[in-house]
Amino acid sequence: MGGLAHKVPLLATYFLILGLASIGLPGTNGFVGEFLILLGAFAANWVYGAIAVTGVIFGAAYFLWFYERSMLGPLGQGLSHAIPDLNPRELFICVVLSVMIFWIGLYPAPFLRTMNGSVQAVVERLDHQQPKAVAGGTRHGARGHEQAVEGRGALSMPVRPRASILPLHTVN
Repeated sequence: MGGLAHKVPLLATYFLILGLASIGLPGTNGFVGEFLILLGAFAANWVYGAIAVTGVIFGAAYFLWFYERSMLGPLGQGLSHAIPDLNPRELFICVVLSVMIFWIGLYPAPFLRTMNGSVQAVVERLDHQQPKAVAGGTRHGARGHEQAVEGRGALSMPVRPRASILPLHTVN
């Protein structure tokens, strides 16, 4: 199997756009999502971040290998009349979804702003469920004061209180 791009170029192009978005190409919606996930993973623990980056690299390598084998190269036997290319209705849907992929990737602020309130509520709920003990016996609740979390060891990084999970203006 291979060479489908020769037979169905519109489908192959759309499949490439979806694949590049899924591996987190900058300028696509996948990049925004992967960036925020990796940011959170590294904030939790650098080991989690390293594992996540390794997964991103393997996922990207697998998609590119799969795309090359299925869409590029010589047309496989029996594929000359296997499937037709996109019809106008399907092409319209693919174009609309592609516009959304690039819109979210290039200007994610409206989408992030919309979900900021609910994400902040979840983060606050999770923060209230965790033990509030702090190294040194004192706790600084005021914004801007740094606090060290107990149990992380002497070389731990100070943790700032979270004012917002996303670096955007709050929605009223």
